[in-house]
Parts: sequence; structure tokens; C-alpha cells
Amino acid sequence: AILQSIVHEVWARKHSGKLEQRLAYNLSRAFATFPWPQQKPAGECGSSLLKLRHALCAERRIGLTDLYNLVHSPLEEEADVNEIRSAHVRIDQEAVAAYGWDDLDLGHGFHEVPYLPENDRVRFTISETARVEVLRRLSELNRQRYEEEVARGLHGDAAPRTSRRPASADLFQPSLDF
Repeated sequence: AILQSIVHEVWARKHSGKLEQRLAYNLSRAFATFPWPQQKPAGECGSSLLKLRHALCAERRIGLTDLYNLVHSPLEEEADVNEIRSAHVRIDQEAVAAYGWDDLDLGHGFHEVPYLPENDRVRFTISETARVEVLRRLSELNRQRYEEEVARGLHGDAAPRTSRRPASADLFQPSLDF
């Protein structure tokens, strides 16, 4: 669920590159440095989204690109597409709850995003204000965890880096099965 959430997407877009205008996901910079929540998201929202997507793609005989073109189109109002949107909202809400960010209003809706070409910028996503705040909070969490690692001697005499994933065994260690 966390990897499918807007929380991870915000981090990945900041810490990965681009291939043309598309995200070129970077494992060492986006995944390895991502500050995972200490709590596992509640519920089965991640697997629910996967099942919904699979069923809708099979029913409509389309792939994920075509599906997400429908999801991001403000003109598309079919119930099954709205169900995918709602599943993303649930994942995002559970992700921010796993971080304890209950005060954060994500402002889901159709928004213009600055990281896509001008003719294709409208997406069903969180507001730009929320996007900036999510990135700020993730960056701060990353900095705090790195400082904790340095204090435990996990980085030797190395100069501080801008991001590191904590090695602490007492923190929630993610698996890809939720």
C-alpha cells in the first residue's frame, strides 16, 4: 500500500530521474532512502486496489496506461473508474495515518501538476500544497533517522548525507506484500 500511495510517489518524483517526461524510478535514490512509516497501514487497501485494477483492465480489455488515462480524465465519470479513484484515496489516507499525520488534508481531486508536459498536466491526485507538505515531512523524517543512525555509529566518520533509510531493527521493516 505504501508503495502505491501518493506519499511514496512524492518522494520518488523528487529522488528519481526522468526519461523524457516520465518518471525513471531510481532504486538507490528513491526506494533505499525512503523513510518508511513505523506502523503498517491498516486494512487491505493495497491488495484491494490491485484486485480492482486487474478486474477493470480485464473487463474493459485495456492495459494500465489506458486505465490511468481514464482515472486522470475529469470527463470520465463511470462508477468503476470512480472506484479506482476512491481506492487511491483510501491508500493515501491510510499511508498518512501510518505516519501519524492525521492533521494533513490531502485535498484529493483533479489538479494540475508541474512535473508533466503542459498539455497533459491534469491528474487525479493531491493538492500541490499537500504535495509540498508531504515532501517536507518525509525529508525531515529522513534527516532525523539519519542523525539517529550517526549517533549509533552506523556511518563511521562519514559526512552527513541528505537521505538514508534507517537500519534500526526496532523500526517497521517494510515488505512488498501489503
